[in-house]
Amino acid sequence: MENKPKISEKKMAFVRLALFALPLINTILVMAGIEPLPFDEHQLENILIMVIGFVAGIAAWWKNNNVTEKAQLKKAATENKTEAELKRLAGK
Repeated sequence: MENKPKISEKKMAFVRLALFALPLINTILVMAGIEPLPFDEHQLENILIMVIGFVAGIAAWWKNNNVTEKAQLKKAATENKTEAELKRLAGK
């Protein structure tokens, strides 16, 4: 069985909206006498899923790494605290 990445319902809703919009845009272009878009729904779906995956990967990397100076300072401050101090600060 193939392991497919799970995509949230919200993201899939945007993909379905884009897939709905493509034939509509092509119809409007043809009615206006302009050449239709040079790709089909399957290619658009693949591009959108790739873009969503890329953005999600960058967001996960950003949140899971201390990239900014502020985040690095917070990490250093947290590492210098004892477990009891952290519980006290958390209100537990």
